[in-house]
Amino acid sequence: MSEKINKFLSRLFRKILPSCKDVTELVSKSLETKLFWHENLQLKHHLWVCEPCSRYLSNLKFMKRVFEIDEHKTPVLSRAASE
Repeated sequence: MSEKINKFLSRLFRKILPSCKDVTELVSKSLETKLFWHENLQLKHHLWVCEPCSRYLSNLKFMKRVFEIDEHKTPVLSRAASE
């Protein structure tokens, strides 16, 4: 019985939620600007059920922090190498 419910929910989520391809675009957009409420809702729901997309978001956030540019326009990694 629970297998039937799982299959049903899986099919339902695939129909309702955006695809992983669409979510990667939303993730990138979310790092650059504020999402509209419906985009944010789609993103959060998709990330709730999709571990690979959640990892993708985490990795992008990490890379953004690592390559963040300070007021002198010097990448963080370049500063660390020169110290």
